[in-house]
Amino acid sequence: MRRQLLVSVLMIVVANGMTTVAEETIPSGLTSLLNALSPLVVFLGSVLFGLQRPSLKGFLGVIIGFLGVAFIFRAGLGDLLDPNYKTGIMFLCFAVTGWASGTIYTKNIPLKQIIFFLICFINLYFLL
Repeated sequence: MRRQLLVSVLMIVVANGMTTVAEETIPSGLTSLLNALSPLVVFLGSVLFGLQRPSLKGFLGVIIGFLGVAFIFRAGLGDLLDPNYKTGIMFLCFAVTGWASGTIYTKNIPLKQIIFFLICFINLYFLL
């Protein structure tokens, strides 16, 4: 149960909470652009901690995905250098780090514990 609580805090409280706080101070296009870094951070973190072997195909896939988002939100690229947005960008860095940490940590949890947690969550959801 501690593992699920840690993952919940990292992914829901830190990641989603910091994103919400950041969106109060920066445009949503910049938020989307910075949140698109999450798969890249997860990939690099997984390789760093030995949970995944580095592969050119995996790295290129993550980079191409990010470049696609960057192309869609290219108008927000100029906002990265705006000094008025540095606080929001800092909150988004915490958010991306929280989400990536939760995702990487989840890779270590045995499947039986994840299934048990999901069953409990679904039952609780339908009771409410």
